[in-house]
Amino acid sequence: MVAPPPVRPPGARPAAPWPGPWLPAADLALDSGRAATVSFDRHGRCRLTLALDRPASDDDLRALEDAADVLPHLRLEDLPGGAGFPERHAEAFALPMPLPPDLFNRGAEVELLAPPGGARPPARLGRYGLPVRTPAPAAEAGPAPTDGAVETALLGLGRRLVAATRTDGATLCDLAVAACVAVFVVAFIRQTWTIHARYGTYGFDLGIFQQGTWLLSRLQAPFVTVRGLNLFGDHASYILLLVAPLYRLWPDPRLLLTLQVLALAVPAVVVYRLGTRHLGHQAAGLAVAVAYLAYPAMQWAATWQFHCETLAAGFLALAALAADRRRWRAMTVLLALALLCKEDVGLVVAGFGLFLVLGGHRRVGWRAAAAGLGWFVLCTFLLIPLVNGRSSPHLELNFGISDTSLPGLLGAIPLLASKALAMTMSDRGTAYLALVVLPLAGLPLLAPRWLLPVAAPLFFNLAATPGYNQEIRYQYLATSAPFLAIATVGGLAAVKARRRALLAPLLLVLVAAAGVADHRYGSAPWSTQLVVGPPSPLDATRQRAMALVDPDSPASVQYNLVTHLGNRRRIYEFPNPFRAANWGLSGDEHSRAEVDALRWVLVQRDVLGKDDRELLKRIQGSPAWRTRFDQGGIVLLERVAAGGPP
Repeated sequence: MVAPPPVRPPGARPAAPWPGPWLPAADLALDSGRAATVSFDRHGRCRLTLALDRPASDDDLRALEDAADVLPHLRLEDLPGGAGFPERHAEAFALPMPLPPDLFNRGAEVELLAPPGGARPPARLGRYGLPVRTPAPAAEAGPAPTDGAVETALLGLGRRLVAATRTDGATLCDLAVAACVAVFVVAFIRQTWTIHARYGTYGFDLGIFQQGTWLLSRLQAPFVTVRGLNLFGDHASYILLLVAPLYRLWPDPRLLLTLQVLALAVPAVVVYRLGTRHLGHQAAGLAVAVAYLAYPAMQWAATWQFHCETLAAGFLALAALAADRRRWRAMTVLLALALLCKEDVGLVVAGFGLFLVLGGHRRVGWRAAAAGLGWFVLCTFLLIPLVNGRSSPHLELNFGISDTSLPGLLGAIPLLASKALAMTMSDRGTAYLALVVLPLAGLPLLAPRWLLPVAAPLFFNLAATPGYNQEIRYQYLATSAPFLAIATVGGLAAVKARRRALLAPLLLVLVAAAGVADHRYGSAPWSTQLVVGPPSPLDATRQRAMALVDPDSPASVQYNLVTHLGNRRRIYEFPNPFRAANWGLSGDEHSRAEVDALRWVLVQRDVLGKDDRELLKRIQGSPAWRTRFDQGGIVLLERVAAGGPP
């Protein structure tokens, strides 16, 4: 049995460093009276040792395999005396300060000590492929698995870096991940704010969520005049009820843009921790985290306006981490928060539940799958129609389904499947799928089970009628990106379990593929794609015109000015409310009362279409309106009397 060394009392002479590379922590009961020893090295790596005074049997190997499934989830607080172990560990290895509890067991292995002649364990054990050490004579143990020349070279480079910085490797990787996430967050917040400042944000879609959140923050009914629908009649964006108090404190659309970037950055930390746990080294987790941050589709989701499903990405990734550690209550809460972001997140949660089922967690998996599918059905066919008084418009708009009932959707699945297949076989679909998987070096395809949460979004993107669904420049892969990165960890773990020597080269290929994709197809400031245009000479003119518009009166403005004037009860994209354009549901029209209540019209003359220019002339020529501002093509009209063109 294990007898961990006691903590040195205050004032005592310093103890000699622990003589061995592994410090025993506690005993872990297996089965049939077997007990294995849990030890940690100076960096917090875990080893489970089963010592036998007889040759190993098949039962011993089965017990070790069961333990190998549990070992990656083991925490210090699960061990007797684990709460005080970091101090004992620091004293034993003469560390300057105790390691944080989370740093323990970030890599694990199994050791079998037994006389020769018994059952020989495989090189890897358990679903996570933990390496097995058997310090037996070479003739009995057979050839040991080799790490490969690339991994040996990288480890040598890491040791030199550790020696040069006098910082352990785990801390260096933690600092590297923190730096990468910080660079991503700062760069994309700055970029999205600059886009907004240069009038690159529009009524569709940032203006919709801005006005809806502003109304909620004022405890008003969230009828969004930009869209012509109640906020919750467009999508089930109930998460904005939780965002509204923040918007009350800072009523600025840049708050929504900031939350979007932060939510999309969170999965990088998750895949780092999952990669470290499943691949056995912090550097492997770092590589996957970097690949996620460089993933072009995720970057475009962070850049393109604002959409609530981007907030779900952070919750979904954290739920996956909680599930990996079997913290089912935390997972449930996080999945519930994700569901509040949008109705079709329910399909992602359903896929995640099936992933858990196939992973052996049948009870919790079926519950998650049922909850996700039930939420999608509830929102799409009951809650959204209840708010609108009519069915959800998106099934017809996005998929051409005229019968928008649940039976209608089920009956349309064969048609959707044929459309998805046809798109997949087309040049457009092939290019789209290539941009989905190749930035991650195709590694997600090696772990098909891990792709189940991605199946529904990809299917509906391929089956959608609008062409922009098959592009990465929008938000349609926001909830898929975290799971694609997690599937990358799964693919690498599968390779590691079969041929360890390929792991390090594949990590280098992954980082290289991510870097090329980021440079050529991403939306980062360092990418070749032009996302932020130069300042316009008209920017100052726009600001002077907007300064004349009072903060409360109804206004109809250019699409790229809506987000700068959207904190009000009535704001329209011109030509609304004079003419219904991209507004409400099919057949909806504006009332005369809406036109009569309008006080301001602010547009840029040279970007209007022919019909809208004619409408502007009619308004400008009406005695009910006067021109308050007309410079550089920026026209501001103010109502001075009742009436005017309908």
